[in-house]
Amino acid sequence: MPLFDWIEIPVVNLDRAVRFYVAVLETSLEVMELQPGYRVAFLPVPEDTPAGPGGMLVETEGFGPAGEQGCRVCFGAGADIDGFLMRVEEAGGRISQPKTCLRDGDSAAYLAWFYDTEGNLLGIHAPG
Repeated sequence: MPLFDWIEIPVVNLDRAVRFYVAVLETSLEVMELQPGYRVAFLPVPEDTPAGPGGMLVETEGFGPAGEQGCRVCFGAGADIDGFLMRVEEAGGRISQPKTCLRDGDSAAYLAWFYDTEGNLLGIHAPG
């Protein structure tokens, strides 16, 4: 069972956020209004993990980016953390902490933090 099942990323401008995440994740996203004043775009779930976790971008009153004050969510980069970070900057985001090697004995992984176009601080994680 996955530790996390669902993630919601608050956005100020859903159309701008969709453009950012389409470029960074190299995918397509569809905007929909689930109810009046509650617009969303579902994030893709990898085909090899159809049970989740899942998530969406959410634009609604009273739910905004927390910047450095909220929970931190990390995307999985596979082996392409450098390409991911390049796409973040090309799509209008900015790197907060560059790729850093995390070592625990003989194992290693990489982690970086970035801001999306909405002000959310998010991470990218990749095995070493």
